[in-house]
Amino acid sequence: MVITDKELMKTSPVSQVIPPGQEAGFDITFCSDSPQALTFNKEVTYFINDTIPFKFKVHAVAEPVSLEVSKKVLKFTFPDDHTDMSISENLVITNTGNATAKFKWATSGSGVFTVTPAQDEVAAGSSKTAKITFTPPGPKSEEELLTLRIDDGTPVDIKCTGIVQEAKCLLKEKSVEFDNVSVGIKAKEQQFHLKNQIRVPAVFQI
Repeated sequence: MVITDKELMKTSPVSQVIPPGQEAGFDITFCSDSPQALTFNKEVTYFINDTIPFKFKVHAVAEPVSLEVSKKVLKFTFPDDHTDMSISENLVITNTGNATAKFKWATSGSGVFTVTPAQDEVAAGSSKTAKITFTPPGPKSEEELLTLRIDDGTPVDIKCTGIVQEAKCLLKEKSVEFDNVSVGIKAKEQQFHLKNQIRVPAVFQI
């Protein structure tokens, strides 16, 4: 068998002896490492006793590994009843192909936006869920582009925006009144209250 195309180089055996009255077979193996879609349609020649040529056609379609994501834009905002310093969103990753797809996340490394798990694989015809967490480092909004890098596939970008407002607290009582107190005697102070006016936790000291 004469193999000249690199996509068929794993075909075996390229030659063999068939005893009288026996049968034999060849494993025609197709493999493409092209990152782009490829349509393969070639003829393969084989010889019997090195003299009589025969031909057969090999047709194949190769597609790059791909993953679909449920969202390509994520916006993080802190709801009124949220008291944690971080907020998370789930992202569903689906493999619509016929082979397992391996991936890993590329981030800026700042820690503002993090992804769990950082790398994984998705079996053919199934889905996995990744958790993206936003932890603001200060009182300002943040943006970052996260990249889902797929082995032998086209990367997918996820735009993340985190909305943060400056933390402010309002004193409902602006003065604390004590009655007359003798020197050296402890008196219980009147309670006062602070109201958080925004949607992120506020930390304060007195």
